[in-house]
Amino acid sequence: MDGDSLLVRAPIDEVDSAKLKVGQEARVEFDALPGKTIRGAIAEILPTISARQKNDRTVDIKVRPELAENPVRARASAKVYIIVERTPTAVIAIPTNAVIVDHSGGTKHLFLLDNGIVRKRTIRTGLENWEITEVTAGLAEGDSVIMPLISSAEITLVDGLKAEPDDTSR
Repeated sequence: MDGDSLLVRAPIDEVDSAKLKVGQEARVEFDALPGKTIRGAIAEILPTISARQKNDRTVDIKVRPELAENPVRARASAKVYIIVERTPTAVIAIPTNAVIVDHSGGTKHLFLLDNGIVRKRTIRTGLENWEITEVTAGLAEGDSVIMPLISSAEITLVDGLKAEPDDTSR
């Protein structure tokens, strides 16, 4: 293999498949090249939906990374990011798991630490993926966002709770 023949195959959720087209911009991160993001483009979109697991329907794509040389081996692990939309300006972005969605009303909120007091704040969001969410209203640069514990039954965040920052997490 050489840099021109390397293709990275990746499953994409069928819900997102309508957003894809050949030539679309992509980014590839190989586990063998930590900290390095490589530009690429979608080279192929397979024509069928795969149902490898129950309730898991995906369409496979092939991405051609732009590599001057091929520093990875065939079948290497990689993460593929497809660029489906861009925001034109600098934004405030937070980890997606900090956003709490009220499914009954459709609102989104998060918790902030304000002078030792937990404050619940309603926010509006823009672009998002599994890792990062753009906040378009309700959050200012420098606000201290509280990251909720995923599996803690011991602590329930509520507005007005007294709290201290954990300096080890900064």
